Amino acid sequence: MIRRETRTGIEYSAVELGGARHVFAAAAAQRDGTFYQQARDVLEGVEKMLREEELPGSIVMQTVFLGDPADRDECRRMMGDFHGAELPATAYVLQPPGDGKRLALEAWSVVPGRGKVEIERGGEELAVTRHDGITWIHLAHHHPGSAAEPLYDSALSAFQSVSDRLTGAGFGFGDVVRTWCYLGNITAAEGPTPRYQQFNRARSEYYQDVQFAAGLLPQDCKQVMYPASSGVGARGGDLTISCTALRTDRSDVALLPLENPRQTSAHQYDCSFGAESPKFARAVAVTLPSPIGRGARGEGEKGNMSNFINSLDSISTSIPHPSPLPEGEGSYTLIFISGTASIVTSQSRHLDQVERQTQETFDNIEALISPENFCRSGCPDLGATLGDLALARVYLKRPEDYPKVQALCRERLGALPVIYAICDLCRPELLVEIEALAFVRRRG
Repeated sequence: MIRRETRTGIEYSAVELGGARHVFAAAAAQRDGTFYQQARDVLEGVEKMLREEELPGSIVMQTVFLGDPADRDECRRMMGDFHGAELPATAYVLQPPGDGKRLALEAWSVVPGRGKVEIERGGEELAVTRHDGITWIHLAHHHPGSAAEPLYDSALSAFQSVSDRLTGAGFGFGDVVRTWCYLGNITAAEGPTPRYQQFNRARSEYYQDVQFAAGLLPQDCKQVMYPASSGVGARGGDLTISCTALRTDRSDVALLPLENPRQTSAHQYDCSFGAESPKFARAVAVTLPSPIGRGARGEGEKGNMSNFINSLDSISTSIPHPSPLPEGEGSYTLIFISGTASIVTSQSRHLDQVERQTQETFDNIEALISPENFCRSGCPDLGATLGDLALARVYLKRPEDYPKVQALCRERLGALPVIYAICDLCRPELLVEIEALAFVRRRG
């Protein structure tokens, strides 16, 4: 189901899902040199992928990992020149790439498989795609930090800004299924508590009135629904929040929050980890049916975008159909896997042992997406393995651990597109955190 490709400077996975082909790529610089030279390496790798996969104008979301804040403005100019009117929703994250280069890039693309795909863009923060009666939105919001503003207030303001942008696009915050929160100085103290705990207090307050996945949860779902999420550090004092949300009028699309049998649910942590627990699901599974022709439901979904079209200077792209990929049978499930670390129950394991922490993290991911866990969650015909991953990110606390962790990832994951980034994690003792995307076909 997942086709993986490796080229000089770029690795990517291609998956056909819901009538569209999705491509997930990790691009890296191939040489030392100036920032401009390294950025050209990355963009040439992306250009090669777009050409080989017949993907013109198809990137809807990208995350650029930068080691030096001084490179951000030049990077934005280069991205604007490269993409022009088809600029994706772009997050610039101050996390140095693990290989020591000055930037790395993760890109998500979508093109027609057996149906039409429409993309509407709202500058460098926002992109919306519609295909087969389902609408996805990708949003990246950078919220500058201020020494005069407490992080709690800044985080509330950032969540409200994200919500306002979603509302302007015809969505609500309850439509969000995945978030990425990049928090400057995440483990530093602000007053008597760490900044991450202040962030969790703001997130908990903001989420208390949000109903996630309304109408999309299985009737017998026993899990509390929060988005899948990663909350990791970044250089500086800013906060960047990216998210992916979906909306549909189809009755055969479902969401399922997943918790890990080896771990305490993050939102159930006791007060020893902070006054407010981290509000996220260990994973969120999105079950998508076989493609259908556009009918009343598809037209109804188009109506959900009227606010977006009226309120933004958007650019609409209708992508031509490339040669279709082989058609599969049955429905498919996309699994957003949250940032996962070497935590069993609620306790960190294998202190100061990066290789053992990495193996424990993979064990946690395997347990989370296993057929046994899906069965436990009420879906006996679903389940995945590490071989079903299409993309991963590995966050490392220490640059010197990169070679060891990269070797373990190649051993456990094979030729998978992976971004390695250096940053602090939510607990000072954690050395590695891994997030991923998986795709599986419904069995039976």
